[in-house]
Amino acid sequence: MALKPFVDRLGYDNVPSEINRLRCRVNYHALKFLPEIEEMSDLLVSRMRNRTGVSNPYMALHLRFEKGMVGLSFCDFVGTRDEKARMAEYRKKEWPRRYKNGSHLWQLALQKRKEGRCPLEPGEVAVILRAMGYPKETQIYVASGQVYGGQNRMAPLKNMFPSLVTKEELATKEELDGFRKHVTSLAALDFLVCLKSDVFVMTHGGNFAKIDYWGSSVHGSSS
Repeated sequence: MALKPFVDRLGYDNVPSEINRLRCRVNYHALKFLPEIEEMSDLLVSRMRNRTGVSNPYMALHLRFEKGMVGLSFCDFVGTRDEKARMAEYRKKEWPRRYKNGSHLWQLALQKRKEGRCPLEPGEVAVILRAMGYPKETQIYVASGQVYGGQNRMAPLKNMFPSLVTKEELATKEELDGFRKHVTSLAALDFLVCLKSDVFVMTHGGNFAKIDYWGSSVHGSSS
């Protein structure tokens, strides 16, 4: 699928809701990804299912904890004083109107945390999945950008679920090089691997998660 900018409303006024729903479903099924993206995603799914030598189900985890997401959330996260200072400067630079003088942010962060409106940290995701009953051996495919905090931030999740991989670990650099020209191509690979998973877990909202959630419902996967 390669789209140029266009506008085509899925819903129209004065049209019965069931007709609008039908149009939405027909448009969804009419979308086709480029053959090379479909083929590569099928290869990733096959490797994901056969990592242990036998066919296994797998979970797809859409982990939203990139620097931009963390900054825009204006939530407080575990970190050193130096890390918090750098994040404060980053927020002040990127979102000066929201930052103001910074004095109001601590109360805002506490409020958002209590209301469950903060992106989940990888360690929090691990605790939740374990509490839901998923065992240590669960095969997990992680769809994510560059996680804020790097490997140190990912360590709690990897320690509790060691069978955790990304597309970069399932495929060779050469296999993925052809998709790096367009960041949306890499996102499309993640989307399809998530869509074909047995369980789909999202840690924060967004169009990717919403579309995959709806697609999983259409195709019969659990979310």
